[in-house]
Amino acid sequence: MLLRSASTSRYTESTMRFSSSLGGVAMSFLEAMRKGYPPEGGLFCPADEIDIRTAVYAPSGSFAETVALAAPALFPDDIDPYRALAVAERVFVPPPATFAFGEDILIIDLARGPTRSAADYSAAFTAEMFGLLASLAGGVEHYLPFAAAEGKEAAALVTAFTHGATSATSPACLLLGAEDGLAGLDPEAFEQGRALFVGIEGGKDAALRLERSLAGLRAPDGRFFVPVGKATPARLTGRLLVLLGLFTQARRGIASDLLVATPPGDGFGLVTGLWAWSWGLPVSAFIVARVPESGGNDAFGAQDEGARGLIARFARDYPLGSLALCVEATDSAACAEAMAVADQGGPPLDRASAFALAAARRALDAGFGGHARIVVPRFADPAWDLAGPSKDSRLRPRLPSFVIPPDPAALIAALKRV
Repeated sequence: MLLRSASTSRYTESTMRFSSSLGGVAMSFLEAMRKGYPPEGGLFCPADEIDIRTAVYAPSGSFAETVALAAPALFPDDIDPYRALAVAERVFVPPPATFAFGEDILIIDLARGPTRSAADYSAAFTAEMFGLLASLAGGVEHYLPFAAAEGKEAAALVTAFTHGATSATSPACLLLGAEDGLAGLDPEAFEQGRALFVGIEGGKDAALRLERSLAGLRAPDGRFFVPVGKATPARLTGRLLVLLGLFTQARRGIASDLLVATPPGDGFGLVTGLWAWSWGLPVSAFIVARVPESGGNDAFGAQDEGARGLIARFARDYPLGSLALCVEATDSAACAEAMAVADQGGPPLDRASAFALAAARRALDAGFGGHARIVVPRFADPAWDLAGPSKDSRLRPRLPSFVIPPDPAALIAALKRV
């Protein structure tokens, strides 16, 4: 057990559980992962407060070592230290590269995985947890991971769940997406039957509704549908572990405050960081980039309704206004910062990362300069910003195998014919 002083008595020594953002019964990480969405409605969010400082302050802890310490600290009833170490060595190695952009900004490259986006980490962690879930089921239950996803999220999931899969008669994962196709997908995974892409009439919102309504039902081959979209517990936990590992690299050699810059509209990333702060991550604040007149639906520009709900849930208990500082960043400023990084030999920045960097720069100019280090994650290779066809087959849209209305019965009937 972790030793805590009286000043940290608000932390629990038990495993972290999940409950609905609307309230309801708390359950273990693996049970929440198997369900995907709470039966009461809303989204799963942490139901307990955990002390993670033992992991983030571990002496000379590497990126992977921090994750290996943090995972069993968060879920001692679900993930033992030996499995945590094995998972960390498979998912969180090699560590992200760092690039010091001046004295007060540190760019951390999270886009070094197979699909060149930060989503690779949480997707690979989720795939590893599916292996744990299957082993604990002892062959009694079998699971079909699926998600309504697009772009980087879809590509990362397909890569994570089809890695090592060989069966062409039973897909390793199922994607729900727009009728006009998805870009960035590994063509071999679909051509060999390891993944299946189903187009949903009504687009992204309809696919998200179907993802929720399918949770817990059985596919024709007897497997239970288990959601693995970015709002589910396993993906949230994967993002959290990345943030903890990231901190071990960012804190070295500094005595000033540490801030983290987030891109426009990344509500799930922001709320993950806020939860980590509440458990002891020593980050002073989050710089939230806002694009003028971007049409964001809340004060932080979160575009996803689920993310807005989770942020509102956090704000009921904590001083959100002093933790998440909105800073406007223009397109011209983002382009200028990206070019400056490239001129200094830094990594090429995608649009979201460039906006986060521009917001960080403006925050330094407003008074943080010399008093704080701001961490700017590089979220993706800039090739992901391309909207049109590309010579790279992964960036050309892949059409769905078939298109159905957003109805569980329609999907199950279609899968019987595959």
